[in-house]
Amino acid sequence: MPECDLGMPACYTAASQRLIHRMPEQILSPPSPTTASSEPDVIQAHIAEYEALMARCNYFIALHVGLWGAVVAVAVGAAQVWVVTQSPTVVWLPVAGIQALLQIWSELIEEQYRAVAYIETELRALVVAALGPHSAQRFWGYEGFLARTRPHAPWLIKWIHPIVVGSTLGVFTYFRWSAFRTEWPWFVINILLLLFLCFRTKARVAAHQRLHEIGKGLAQKLGAA
Repeated sequence: MPECDLGMPACYTAASQRLIHRMPEQILSPPSPTTASSEPDVIQAHIAEYEALMARCNYFIALHVGLWGAVVAVAVGAAQVWVVTQSPTVVWLPVAGIQALLQIWSELIEEQYRAVAYIETELRALVVAALGPHSAQRFWGYEGFLARTRPHAPWLIKWIHPIVVGSTLGVFTYFRWSAFRTEWPWFVINILLLLFLCFRTKARVAAHQRLHEIGKGLAQKLGAA
């Protein structure tokens, strides 16, 4: 303060030099946004990602429900054509088409499981980190609720699609055995599709099991919170 009392020019010059040497970035650049203003933006970005993932899951649900309608339409249409033509192609081709639709259905289910697993692990951790260590974690708790209340499905239910398709192929092969020499390519194609369906079902069951374990861990964490 004594230096400032000597006169305005000396005081102004000395203060300006100290300010320039100490904080040049604050003088030569605009002020940066504060932490308080940036945290809501981060939360909004996470919410936008969550809503985008939920919209994608809604599309997947609409698609795999529509696929079941396509399966029924293929089966009914094949039965009607078989009554008129008695063609072997009508026996084997619809089975191959239904298997292809079931594989697409399994892939859509897997994508839903992946999206929910990402939300419950990666995105939840990002939201908790943005809200702070003292924030409540009781949000997006549906998977934890399901883990506490949903009964464990037996393996027969999880593998019902390959079992039904394999049984259908066995029945068709039995009744078409007399024409197997000419129809064996259709049999091979359907067996290969059945193997692919088994691999896809195994991946879907593994993804469901992983999601179930995530839900159990989340339920324990929320119960302890």
